[in-house]
Amino acid sequence: MFLDDELLMLGRNCELTEEAIRECVGKMINVSFANLSNRLNGNKDDVSIIAGFKRVNKTWQMVAEKLDKEGRGFIKRNGFQLFVESNPEFWGIFF
Repeated sequence: MFLDDELLMLGRNCELTEEAIRECVGKMINVSFANLSNRLNGNKDDVSIIAGFKRVNKTWQMVAEKLDKEGRGFIKRNGFQLFVESNPEFWGIFF
């Protein structure tokens, strides 16, 4: 399954309660990182890593827009980017 399909499935099946949304966003982030890790497949050069993060971020933005149009806009368009930038482990990754 493609990343956008997985994220859309999670977003569409999420109950719109605060607790469920928090859990769903966590799952969406985990799915995004699992996809990124699988795509890198051990390739640890900076160019591949940054390209992978940009690809996941672009997919996240697309999913956020689709969910918003469907009336389920509970994730921020730049949510993945904000998460990455707020985590010291990922400092130096720019979108």
